[in-house]
Amino acid sequence: MCLCTKRASKADVHRKKLAKANLSTDESKRLSDAELLDQCSTFLHAGSDSVALAISWCLHLLSKNPTIQARLREAVVRETLRLCPPVHGTIRVAIEDDRIPVSEPITLRDGTVIPKGGHITIRKGSYVHIPIEGLNYSSDIWGPTAQEFE
Repeated sequence: MCLCTKRASKADVHRKKLAKANLSTDESKRLSDAELLDQCSTFLHAGSDSVALAISWCLHLLSKNPTIQARLREAVVRETLRLCPPVHGTIRVAIEDDRIPVSEPITLRDGTVIPKGGHITIRKGSYVHIPIEGLNYSSDIWGPTAQEFE
């Protein structure tokens, strides 16, 4: 168990004891409102201080390693745009006849089945909807964790 996990589980134990003690029917075991507020302040301060310190070190180390910083920034921005695209879909108009290959069998409205490796014929002037968000969340493309930030 890493040090961070040990600290977190120890803090959980203290929070649970504090909550149980204050639910007691025996008033002598409960904290006063002032004591409870003091404890809350301690938890909030300790939590924000440790997070701030970790973020500060992270930013400091990234500032000392611009190559890693650039790679991280690019990865985070790309993944953010994949999960939260500014444009959810778009429509294009075919400027010439074309054929779009299919990677899986597709059944058309009229019941025609286009087999894997086949193609869909697009005529010049046809509107083609590109579902960007749907593609970005597709587990066929991105794997089983497609809807997670990675």
